[in-house]
Amino acid sequence: MLAVQVGQLDLVVDCSDSFATRYALNVACCAAGLLLVEGGVIGTSGLVMAIRPGESACYRCAFPQAPPPGAVPSCAEAGVLGPAAGVIGSVQALEAIKLLTGVGEPLLDAFLQVDLATHTFVRVAVSRREDCPDCGRRARSL
Repeated sequence: MLAVQVGQLDLVVDCSDSFATRYALNVACCAAGLLLVEGGVIGTSGLVMAIRPGESACYRCAFPQAPPPGAVPSCAEAGVLGPAAGVIGSVQALEAIKLLTGVGEPLLDAFLQVDLATHTFVRVAVSRREDCPDCGRRARSL
């Protein structure tokens, strides 16, 4: 298991290209109570999710398990179109600003699925799970 230390931060913006890293960062931010903005891009598609540990759904609440190895192509295999990374990064920056300043409505308890090939943006609602090993009741009592 990959361990991540987040130190003295207010917010983490994750742009990693590894499920193992995303889950490890989610665990670290939930344990430390740090705001987290998740983002990922592959090809012309992307995803953004804002997380307020202990209050909103975390990454593992939305995605309980990583896909099996080989089920999803890696960035190295599928590529990443530069402008798609720019769009997702801009949405992540906006979510970070909203979380830190309280201005606007952050993307909590949902994730934004973006398909830039068709210019489709879909907001998918997710719920915080009390049985989540990262942010649920059991995780808070450890």
